[in-house]
Amino acid sequence: MAGHKEACEKLRGLIHARMHMEAEFIKSEAGMAERLVEIEGMIRRVQQLLKDVKTTALEVGYWKDWEGVDEAGA
Repeated sequence: MAGHKEACEKLRGLIHARMHMEAEFIKSEAGMAERLVEIEGMIRRVQQLLKDVKTTALEVGYWKDWEGVDEAGA
């Protein structure tokens, strides 16, 4: 009977360790997803800034210095 109890305790420990690893993985995945959303927001802000710069360059007549910057890049 003692061997059975030890085996159950060992199994319980392994299950607990696995659950802990899964929880850490889920937290890291959530953290990565959250960070990705932040990075995408930063990219959108930079794209908007480039569009604003392009608009301003057109307004003041400096567009010739911005040739090659298309809508995808600005």
